[in-house]
This record gives sequence, C-alpha cells and structure tokens, in this order.
Amino acid sequence: MKIDFTYKKHQLIILLLFTILIYVNTIPNKYSLDDEYVTYNNLQVQKGISAIPEIFTSHYSNMGEKNFGYRPVVKTSFAIEYELFGENPHISHGINLLIYALLIAVTFLVIRRMLKDFNPLIPFFIVLLFAAHPIHTEVVASLKNRDELFSYLFGILSLWLFIRYADTEKKMYVAAALICYLTGFLSKPGIVVFFILIPLTLYFFTDLKIKKILFIFALLLIITLILKYFPRFILPETDRPVEYYENPIYYEKGIFKRFALVFNSLGYYLKFLFYPYPLRYYYGYNQVEMQGFLNPWVLGSLIVHFSLFIYALLTFRKKSIYSYSILFYLISVSIFTNLLKPVMGIIGERFVFTASLGFCIALVFLIFKIACVKPVAALIKTSKLFTIVSILILVTIIYSAVTIKRNPDWKTHMSLYVHDIKFLENSVKANELLAFKIMETVYADFNSGKDVSKHLKDIKTAENCYLKSLQLYFENEKTWLNLGSLYSNFYGDYKQAIFSYSQILKFNDESAKAYMNIGKCYDMMKEFDKAEQFYIKALKFDPENTDAISQLSKIFNNKGKTEEAINLNYKLMKIIPDSELPYINIANFLYLSGDTVQAMQFAEKAIVKNPDNYKVCMMLSDYFKMHGDSKKQTYYEVLATKASKKQK
Repeated sequence: MKIDFTYKKHQLIILLLFTILIYVNTIPNKYSLDDEYVTYNNLQVQKGISAIPEIFTSHYSNMGEKNFGYRPVVKTSFAIEYELFGENPHISHGINLLIYALLIAVTFLVIRRMLKDFNPLIPFFIVLLFAAHPIHTEVVASLKNRDELFSYLFGILSLWLFIRYADTEKKMYVAAALICYLTGFLSKPGIVVFFILIPLTLYFFTDLKIKKILFIFALLLIITLILKYFPRFILPETDRPVEYYENPIYYEKGIFKRFALVFNSLGYYLKFLFYPYPLRYYYGYNQVEMQGFLNPWVLGSLIVHFSLFIYALLTFRKKSIYSYSILFYLISVSIFTNLLKPVMGIIGERFVFTASLGFCIALVFLIFKIACVKPVAALIKTSKLFTIVSILILVTIIYSAVTIKRNPDWKTHMSLYVHDIKFLENSVKANELLAFKIMETVYADFNSGKDVSKHLKDIKTAENCYLKSLQLYFENEKTWLNLGSLYSNFYGDYKQAIFSYSQILKFNDESAKAYMNIGKCYDMMKEFDKAEQFYIKALKFDPENTDAISQLSKIFNNKGKTEEAINLNYKLMKIIPDSELPYINIANFLYLSGDTVQAMQFAEKAIVKNPDNYKVCMMLSDYFKMHGDSKKQTYYEVLATKASKKQK
C-alpha cells in the first residue's frame, strides 16, 4: 500500500510511532528526582483507590517539613496505578509515554485544524519537531512531571473542543472543554496560560465572533479564579520554606533586579529552544547568576524579546502566523519568568514545555520562508520540497538523537546527579543533592554495622561537593550539618566537625541543631563540661529537643546528679510518650547506682513501649534467669528471638 504523507491518518500514525520510538528507552528507568512526592514512599498513593478522597482534601506534597501545592488529579492517577500494578516504575514510565503520545496526537489534530489552509506537510513537521524536541525529556522521563503532561494534555484538549465549538456551534463542546480545563487545573495550575491561549487561537484560526470569544475568555477566567482560591478553604496552611539558593529574588528586593532576572530567564528559555544542550535537571543559584540590565546577555534578551513582542502586536490584526507563534510562546512562558512570582530553581526546562509549540510553529514557517516557498501552496516543486524536507528531517534527527541519549540519564537519582554535575558545578543545590545521595548509601551501610572502608572514595567526593556548595553559598545550615556529620562519623575528626557546626552560628546563633551537634562532639571527645554547656544552649532554643535532654541526663548521671538525670527523663516521657528511650535511660542510671530491682522495672516498661529491643530483652531474660523466675525468663527470651529475626 502506498503511503500518502499528506494524508492526516497516515501522518498521525507516523507521529505516534515516532514518539514511542524516541521515548521507549525511558521504560527501563527507575525512580528519580522528586518522584517520591507522588510514587514510592508516598503513603497516600500506597493506599491505592481508597486514598482518593484524602488526596482531594490534602496538599500535593505532604511529606516531612514541606506541605504545598494542590494537584489531586495527577496524584490520583498514581494511586489508581498503585492499586492495579503495585510499586512498579517501569509501568509508570510506560504510562507517561502513553500520555505523551496521546497529547502529541491531540496537538496534531489541533494544529492540522488551525492550519487547514496551509500545505498539509506544515502541521506534520510542526508536531514532529515538537514531539522530538529534547527540552521535553524532563517532562516525559521524570514521573513527578506527569503533572506537566496532564496540564498540557487537558489544556490542548480544551483548546481542541473550543475549536470544535467554533466550527459546529454545538454547546456540548463548551461544556466538555470547560471540564477538561478544570481537570487540567487540578493536575497543575500551569494550565492557567490556556485561558489566554484559547481565546487567542480562536481569534486567529476561527470565524467565531469577538463577543463569543470574550464570553469564553470570561468563563475560563471565572473557573481559574475559583480554582485558584478554592483550595485555601479545604487545605491546611501551606508550609514551603524557600531557601536563598532556590531563588534569591525571594530575598533580594528591587524592581530592577526583578526585571533583570525576568529577561535573564527569557534568554535561557530561548536558548533552550534553539540549542537544547547541555540539558540539566536543576539550575538555581548560582548556576543562574543574578545579573543587572547592563549585562550583555540580559540586555540582548531584552532587545530580542521586546522586538518580538512589538512585531507580534504590529501584525496582530493581520493574523500573521508569526504574531500568533510569538504570542503563544510569550504567554506560555510568562508565568515562569519570575515576573509574577519567583520560580523555584529560577528557571527550568519543563517550564518551556507548552511554549515550545509556539517555537516549532515559527521554525517550520521560517524554513518555508527561507526556501522561498509559500506555505499555502498545495503543490511544491520537487527541488524546493527536497530542500525543505531535508532541513526539517535533519533538525528532527538531531533533536531525536539528543532526546534518546538524554532519557537514560533519568534512570535513577544517582545517574542523573552524576551525569549532570559537570554542567552544574555552580549550582548550590546540585552539589548538595549529589553529596547527600552518595552519603545516603554510605549511611545505609554505616547504620547496619557494615564496613564503610569501601566507600572512602565516595565519602571524599561527597565532602568535596558539600564544600563546593558552601563555597557558592555560605549560609546553608543543612549542608554545614551534613558536612559536620561526615567529619564526625567517618573521619572521627571531631574538631573539624565542631568547626563545621560553628559556622552555622555565624549566621544563625539560635540554631539548636548546631549547638546539639557541637555538644555531641565534645561528648565524644570526653570534654563533658563543654558538652553540657552546648546541650543547655540547644535546649534554650528548642526546649523539647529530645536528643539534647537525653544526652544531658547522661552527663548529669556521670557527675553523680542521678536525681536530676532521672527528672530529665520524666520530662522526656511527656514529650515522647511512646518511646522506650527515657525508661532505658532511667534503668541504666538506677542499675549503675546499685538499685537493680527498680532498674529492671523500668527496663520492663521500656519493653512495653518497644518489644523489639533485643539487648534489653536479653538483659531481662538473663536477670530473671539469675533470680529463678523461669516464666519471665522464657517470656523475654522469646521476645529477644523475635527481635533478632526482625533485625535480620
């Protein structure tokens, strides 16, 4: 059968097969950056379908110290997926690929309809370039970024349905379009750009009257405002602290700094689209430097984008395709420029996902223009057609090669961090993330009692990454704490650890964690008077610091202040009522003071709190054996056996 490359059905099949081909190598990938928010380790998602009501009444991220966002649709998709397939990253990546293929299909239908008066090769190559563009790898290869896929998918579906309404005047399309828009908003609020893109597209490519376009705009605006503010009434307060290195503009005030960052960001985004290399998973400070308007990059970006905007306005009434492409791009990227709200990470490749469609439209039309071929021509001379197709296929091959090569970098956290660090040497967070991930593996062996000597090279790499991160940004408490922990636990260099913890006090003299860790180091060095001083300082700023209370009680006991030591542990019981720690401490203090009977009573209370404490179970078993209580001896011996099996 002869394939007609201008036939819509054949073009659609080619686009779908091509999309699957360039992204099929994401399926062997595992979990990577930020996937824990919506996949593994997420307790809500692991409840499966039963968690859906809870998902719709809670934050997108509700793990640990950070609670923020409202994206229930995407989280629900992972809950349903978990119900059906369990925890399987390969299934998840396969679903991401299917979603991407679906949105490519819908995009093709939309572009084909928009450009119905142009040569049928034009919409095909626009969507082909869009499908292949390497800037999309983060969105497709990262499971966490399914929210971006859903947001765009429902946005483009909504656009397609509104176009169907413009063509048929059937109101059911309006209702369906609004439902899609609502669903997309509940996937990720980034869909908000479509409430402007939809009226813009209807104006340029349909005969719908202005009044009806404005009515549609009003409907979308109302839904947008409702969905923006509605979550505030059903969700707990957002708790998302922002660090300086995530985006300095949160801390550095001034309109000129803000606008300089806007055009600095726009310059990066345009560069991504023309030259998508190297690709990076994160940027932030100081990978993206805070520049002024006199910086050539910022100034150049300002001139280019201002010129594009003016050209788009001048040709707007003529409904120029270039005007539409420019406005589509600028509107899509506008919410990620740091103008309206500072962006976490300053910039990001995923933020130009939607905007890249405007770029691809303009690029294909420019290539036709360079080849001196009218895009409305139904028939094109063979020689010129060869030139155009050759250029577009060459660009597609280059894009595809970069995309295919990039996908495996997202296989795991470590593969991504290690690959990208050579392009992110000035990123505070990238250096910190690599060091933390390395040490996560080291600590796993360390905490299980395994020999960590095989990790010495890795530990040194982590140390260098921490130091590089601190060189870029000194006031990072978390990194100083991690570095100090590395020195104390793996080098046994308590003086260097104290130095690291002390750096925190230069910019935060109320850091309970810093005082606590300095106290521990002095404890290990057997300088108990100094340790006591720092534990007391830690408790001044964090009165319920259980670690500080426990350690301080041990120092008091060693100094013969047994009553004070015991009283501290009674305080500890109130703070952590379900913990065996205070009971074990008191048992040890009483045992050392010679009160063995009462010590064993507290040891038994400790086991009530935690029956899996092997050492205490064995101690109690031996004690009751010595005192001829065979019943209790057997009881604790059985508990010890069970605890031992659980530890293995």
